[in-house]
Amino acid sequence: MSYENQILTLVKKSPVQPVQVAKALNTNSLMASAILSELSSKGKLKVSYLKVGSSPLYYDPENPSQLQNFVYALNEKEKRAYEVILQKKVIPDDSLDPLMKVCMRQLKDFAQPIEVIFQGNVVLFWKWYLLKDEDVESYARPYFSNKIEQNSILQLDKSLTKTLDETKKEESIKESQNKTNISLEEQKSIEEKSLDSVNKIEENQAYKKTITKKLVKKKNNSIKDLFFKKINYYFSQKQIVILNSISSKRNKEYEFILQKFDGLKEKHCYCKAVKKRKVQDIDVALAFANSKIKNISLIFLYQGELSKSAKVMLEKLPEILGEKL
Repeated sequence: MSYENQILTLVKKSPVQPVQVAKALNTNSLMASAILSELSSKGKLKVSYLKVGSSPLYYDPENPSQLQNFVYALNEKEKRAYEVILQKKVIPDDSLDPLMKVCMRQLKDFAQPIEVIFQGNVVLFWKWYLLKDEDVESYARPYFSNKIEQNSILQLDKSLTKTLDETKKEESIKESQNKTNISLEEQKSIEEKSLDSVNKIEENQAYKKTITKKLVKKKNNSIKDLFFKKINYYFSQKQIVILNSISSKRNKEYEFILQKFDGLKEKHCYCKAVKKRKVQDIDVALAFANSKIKNISLIFLYQGELSKSAKVMLEKLPEILGEKL
């Protein structure tokens, strides 16, 4: 059974941590963390915000209710917020006191924010994480009924009385209009001059931005070409064929599925190419985890210097072909 299938089988029973996975796979915690990280990036696992000890939980996206078994790891204030959202299921943010508002925002595993447009305004609610979106309306309806009733009373009060301040404001506007000495022609002339100045400034700024973007793009492309050319040169020297380029990260990381020949036998392998000043053991571990998930061998190419821990890892894993570009 592959590493991936072993981990997914474990997670179906209960959320796990890297230490438990390392023990089950007979490997170290760093390697277990790398494999779990890769599975979560593919959506096969979810990572909790809740931490038990110093590590989060990795759990089955189809069975999030299992997280409730670890509520004991919350602090006292978060537990209070947990009890509130568990009982209420849906609660408006403006009904919470300041401390509870903070706690609700920290309770990301169990309290999910949902925004509702009401009379042109955005109203924030918190909902129980297992509650379906279509069920929110029935819980939120009493809040909106109360708001509509309150708004109706306020509108009635406003229609019955016109404040002295409003009357004074109207009189002040009329007086200022009567005292205006600037003619319509003068106003138009001033506006046209201002518009011309603004247009010239905007044109200059747009030109500068265009030139800057071209220079940055040209610089980035040259950097990318140089690193990629080194990788391609290595492949050509080893008579390796690129079957698929999986992804690239800021022109500093590349992933490939390759085809090479071991004697007369055709062989597929996974390649991770990394460009860093200092290549760390986690870089090697993530690449190795990917190769294990794909169940093919690994070529690890790097430009830069290996850290001591990265060197040790490559020495301990002879099945990895590590090469400096």
